Amino acid sequence: MNTKIKTITVSVAAAAMLTAGCTSSKTSSTSNSPAGAAATSATTGTAATAPDATAAADLRATLTALLSDHVWLAGNALQTAVLKGGNLKDPAVVGAVSALDANSVALS
Repeated sequence: MNTKIKTITVSVAAAAMLTAGCTSSKTSSTSNSPAGAAATSATTGTAATAPDATAAADLRATLTALLSDHVWLAGNALQTAVLKGGNLKDPAVVGAVSALDANSVALS
């Protein structure tokens, strides 16, 4: 019973830290809506590029996907290590940490 409480406590703490570290407080004062882009292009007479069809949007989507994967993989590696009693040489822990490391390299 005591092990279950420790596992839950560590998992909740890890999730809280990951959530806090992965949130953004960035705000924008300009409108990025497609309607605003269409109105701007209509008044200037130029064709507007869809906001999701740019190289920057592709990069942002890729980085967002990698970061989402990273959060999940970090939680999984931590939970696996806790469930294996902190044995970092256990094959399940090694696999989870290797997957997290590969994602870290891809993200960087």
